[in-house]
Amino acid sequence: MKVICLFSIIILASLIAGCTSTSMKIYRAAGKSTICDGKNVSLGHIVVLPETAWRSDQKEPAKRGSMALEEIENAFQGFPCGSLSAPGGIRKYSSWSSQPESELLKQFSIEGVDTIILLRIEELTPYIFFTFSLPILWAGSNEADFRIRILSVKPAMY
Repeated sequence: MKVICLFSIIILASLIAGCTSTSMKIYRAAGKSTICDGKNVSLGHIVVLPETAWRSDQKEPAKRGSMALEEIENAFQGFPCGSLSAPGGIRKYSSWSSQPESELLKQFSIEGVDTIILLRIEELTPYIFFTFSLPILWAGSNEADFRIRILSVKPAMY
């Protein structure tokens, strides 16, 4: 009986220890910035418009959003081909892509912005990994897909 009780306590403790919360690991791609592509180009004053497209049952959406925004700010820090200073900058989350491009172009043209970067964060399918050893261990992760659209507010000059 003591063995069964001890075994039950161990199983219960393992189950409780198996509960997790959201954490983040960052993997950075090496090389040149893909937006600037290493060219000597100035995008002028840039505004970054982030939005999320989480599942309706997304776990901890506020925490994920804040982690993503922190990384967006880090990614654009020292941006080599444009300025995030006023009137540009990184704006708050909104459903930017639901607005017609013509409205965005007009709005940010009035504000004095030269380039709009729409950044939509979508979650990909979660991955779960199991080890078939004793004890049985499992881990899970999610990857985020970033969809980037760049709009030039300035008319093209030929």
